[in-house]
Amino acid sequence: SICNGAILIAELGLLDGLDATANNSGLDVLRTFPKIKKVYRDRRYVDNGKVITSGGVSAGIDASFYLISKILGDERAQAAANNLEYIYWDPKKNKY
Repeated sequence: SICNGAILIAELGLLDGLDATANNSGLDVLRTFPKIKKVYRDRRYVDNGKVITSGGVSAGIDASFYLISKILGDERAQAAANNLEYIYWDPKKNKY
């Protein structure tokens, strides 16, 4: 999920027992779901294996490149970031 989409998937129970993050404006709401293991304020995205949550829209970009790196490798993710002139992606950082 990207941004406060995490709230929607929490309502479906898809975050039960998992860690999560969301946009700053949705973190307090996300914390009202007692079955979420931990809600992170300081991570741009959180990977639980099958479910990845991210903060706001720009953090969603980072999560997207992370997902590309997870499936296709760091080199392909970096190539995609370079193609989009997204200079902030670093495959060595923020792998949560």
